[in-house]
Amino acid sequence: MNINMSSGQATSKTLNFGLAFVSPPLAEQFTFPYYVGITIYHEQVLRRDNFFLDWTLGWISTSGVQVDYNSDSYTMDYDANFSTISAHFDATLLTGERLFVTLGLTTTRGSTLNMYWGNSLFPSGVSYQGTAVYIPEFPSFLTLPLFMIATLLTVIVYKRKHQTRNKKREV
Repeated sequence: MNINMSSGQATSKTLNFGLAFVSPPLAEQFTFPYYVGITIYHEQVLRRDNFFLDWTLGWISTSGVQVDYNSDSYTMDYDANFSTISAHFDATLLTGERLFVTLGLTTTRGSTLNMYWGNSLFPSGVSYQGTAVYIPEFPSFLTLPLFMIATLLTVIVYKRKHQTRNKKREV
């Protein structure tokens, strides 16, 4: 089974050398298979220039240390809007560690090309065999409403308590 971690399930941020994909922390130990697929969406590659996608694949330990496992450069296809890389990644990540991919573009003529970590037509992601369980960055969509309800109940109890005190003083 192929699992794609899209930008909705991880954070992606623009860096000075390109993009970085960092997954949420693993909920349990997981052994990634021998090959991992990386798909990145970018503007259409023009025929008049050669672009190379430089990538690094690794993990971030629970202490915050970045471990670069594999890196290489990939020649991008002409007239393409996305590139897919098959990367060697035979590694076991421990509970709390994060998978990361960094991507950068180089060119032979100094042209520019914008790349993105996915959009609605071309979702970028990291695909692999098996199902890794991740700890969500923000646990649930219910968390904010629950805090709001708890706050409102606290305000109601506080007001009732002070209203009864004021009534006793008036009598």
